[in-house]
Amino acid sequence: MIIDDTAMKHLSRFAWLLPLSLAPLGCHEPQATPEQKPPMVQVSLPVTDTVSDFEDFTGRTDAIYSVTINARVTGYLDKVNFADGSEINEGDLLFEIDPRPYQTELNRTEANLNQA
Repeated sequence: MIIDDTAMKHLSRFAWLLPLSLAPLGCHEPQATPEQKPPMVQVSLPVTDTVSDFEDFTGRTDAIYSVTINARVTGYLDKVNFADGSEINEGDLLFEIDPRPYQTELNRTEANLNQA
């Protein structure tokens, strides 16, 4: 290995570190390590069982044909006459709306008509 003058100048700057770095390597008798017990390990027996292959997938399913039913009038529902997903035919009664608000409005209108 060839060392040029510049490298020698750099090495001479750190020459004082050499005795300090060798100091821990002095002749010391190795200390005896105390005898250690083996660590405690929990052990369980293997379980044998049949395993079936399967995979879980996250997804959604939708009906091929679906219909959204919107009310043409306002009011509270008294009764729903069909179950979700059931087949219905044209003209089937689907909902029964609370008749009290409509009866009240009819009575008020008839009273106004009689008064006039």
